[in-house]
Amino acid sequence: ILVGKVDYNKQVNDNFRLELGAKVVNSAFENDVIVETLEGTNWIQDPFLTSSSELSEQILAGYISTDWKFDAKTSAKIGLRYEYSDSKLDTETEGRVVDRQFGQFFPSVFLSHKFSDQLGSNLSYSRRITRPTFREMAPFVYFLDPNTFFSGNTALQPALTDAVKLDLNYKSIFFSVEYAVQDSAIARFQQRFDPVTQRLVLASENLKNTKTLSFTIGFPLQITDWWNMRTNAIYYRQENNGYLDTQLTQIKQNYFHFLSNINYKIFL
Repeated sequence: ILVGKVDYNKQVNDNFRLELGAKVVNSAFENDVIVETLEGTNWIQDPFLTSSSELSEQILAGYISTDWKFDAKTSAKIGLRYEYSDSKLDTETEGRVVDRQFGQFFPSVFLSHKFSDQLGSNLSYSRRITRPTFREMAPFVYFLDPNTFFSGNTALQPALTDAVKLDLNYKSIFFSVEYAVQDSAIARFQQRFDPVTQRLVLASENLKNTKTLSFTIGFPLQITDWWNMRTNAIYYRQENNGYLDTQLTQIKQNYFHFLSNINYKIFL
């Protein structure tokens, strides 16, 4: 993996700051897997599990970011990033199985405002990308047992996430709500069973999308002079939409997390 990066920043005045940058990533990966079974005195190669492949990827990215201070109470950070990637995957038996070019803009906006010394707020929007790793794409196998293994998925696509978040701070109380939609979300360890070979394959797959809504509230609790607590309550509601045997399937899940940090003093 070869990486090149250049950044430039300038404080134009007391209320405005500018940042620019570019990045180049060039990566290459070679993978050889040979699986053979001993039959009598001969080793027989398994064509389904044997693979020789080469994966190459180039990523070009550029960004601009600005910091604005409108007044003593209001500020903003606005940025725009562009990424272009060129991914190629060649196998010894099938030739080129992936030839993907992908270009996308990724904006981000962060606004901050203080209503008073005790009450403040942050509002943000961002778009980001999650690329599949080499391990998730390359057609290799990792054996868990003779009939169960993890495999790469050459058809795996990047996932794009749009997220909106609002934070409120009142004295030492914190409240946050966030909504995110991830298109082509990458779900790991999805099962595929072949009834002919009696093999179970675990591989990463793209869902149609994943939608997540979360609420967080954090507050302190002073019990005595020597005992205090900081508590966070978090609620998640997640909706996963994917395809099961070509049929669109929806799974909804609800999570609740309650975290508390306890601090106390010991007098000796």
